[in-house]
Amino acid sequence: MVNLLKKVFNAILIFSVAISDLMLLGIVGIVTYNVFLRYFFGGGLPWGEEMPSFVLLPGYVAIAIVIGVKEDLHINLNILPRKLPKMFELFLHILKYVCIIFVGCILFYYGIYLSVFFRGSILPSLNMPNSIQFIFFPVGGVLMVLSGIIKLFNLEKEEEHLKSIWTGYNPDDEKKGEI
Repeated sequence: MVNLLKKVFNAILIFSVAISDLMLLGIVGIVTYNVFLRYFFGGGLPWGEEMPSFVLLPGYVAIAIVIGVKEDLHINLNILPRKLPKMFELFLHILKYVCIIFVGCILFYYGIYLSVFFRGSILPSLNMPNSIQFIFFPVGGVLMVLSGIIKLFNLEKEEEHLKSIWTGYNPDDEKKGEI
């Protein structure tokens, strides 16, 4: 059962990474095209700043936070735990992931709250509800909570394939001497 949940979580995470890649590509493409239009034709797209700033960027950030948690890319201070007893190191490890789960719950709750709160407001040039900029935060919050639980209970054994998808790292290359 745990393996099935991990596979589902990893599939959702890989799909989310693909979506975030498309968002980043959209941000770069729209901003570049808008700059080109302004420089050469004297005017840009009417929605050329709202779409990347208010729709694509918040979604990209919400998913990037989850990737940072999953791959331990956040800042860690390792000086203190090395000098203290192992029991305190275990306590700090548990505290770290409990805090991550708590922040994921906050993202989920306030993402829904802000989406509901701003549903009546409209982004002028896109003519879309302003709540669209917050819809990715509940998704990111759920993924962050799941990632924190997986890390807290050390359920992520045999997940080298995710590292190879995101970074191009392949543990088999090391064995062959290709790195």
